[in-house]
Amino acid sequence: MKPIGLIILSLTLISCAAMRTDTIRQDSIHRQVRDYVYNKPIDQVWPYVRQMLFHRGYQVRHADRHQPDDGYTIETEWLETGADPNRWRSRYLVQGIDVDATHCKLLISRSTEASVSGQLSGSRDFETEWALIREVEPDRAEQITTTAQKAALDAR
Repeated sequence: MKPIGLIILSLTLISCAAMRTDTIRQDSIHRQVRDYVYNKPIDQVWPYVRQMLFHRGYQVRHADRHQPDDGYTIETEWLETGADPNRWRSRYLVQGIDVDATHCKLLISRSTEASVSGQLSGSRDFETEWALIREVEPDRAEQITTTAQKAALDAR
């Protein structure tokens, strides 16, 4: 094999290994976020939720509802973004669940709709949940990052 071929092969292998390491790290963060329980009661976490939605430009469609067995809920209005022909809109549904008097859990779902096709999709928004964890409990977020980095390094 010619030297240039070896260089290309080496760079390809390095790139694949880096992508695999990043995927393992992201999967670890995703698993930890999915099951995350805040070390705070819901009434201390909820203001961060409202602030995050406000900063992203969303307006609350339904006022917070707090039911003893159901926790807190916010549903936003649709927010349109993008320019034609790539215009789309999105909205959030956030549920805050009391685990006990001093712990809570958040479930954040985001729905999107493409203006042109009308195609509607929705799913749990782990990226937004991860952003809130980093904001509300930065020390614990650092632990999640450390655990994910270790998982990625151990997989090499």
